[in-house]
Amino acid sequence: MSILRYLRLKNGWSQENVASAIGISKQGYSFYELGKMELPTTILYHLSHLYGVSMEYIHERYVLNTPSDPKEDIRLLIRLFELPPHYRNELISSVRQHSETDKNSGEI
Repeated sequence: MSILRYLRLKNGWSQENVASAIGISKQGYSFYELGKMELPTTILYHLSHLYGVSMEYIHERYVLNTPSDPKEDIRLLIRLFELPPHYRNELISSVRQHSETDKNSGEI
């Protein structure tokens, strides 16, 4: 499920509701939700305000197609810091390593 669809359904809105709220056609919004069109910054801006999340939150998940709930993200971060230090450090090190690999390969 795309991040746009996830956020729309979470808020109980139809595609028409969202499209109207951000000033575009239902068909245009549908193309964004289905990932058939690149999400322009202006639309991203309006969606972030509509849903009360950051532009980065939507953009990262739109590009990666990995939707999640911001509250769940926070719970996971809290759990990360509850891990014993050696597990936490190992996990953080692994994430940093993958991040550097992504930077070098241009897949950021």
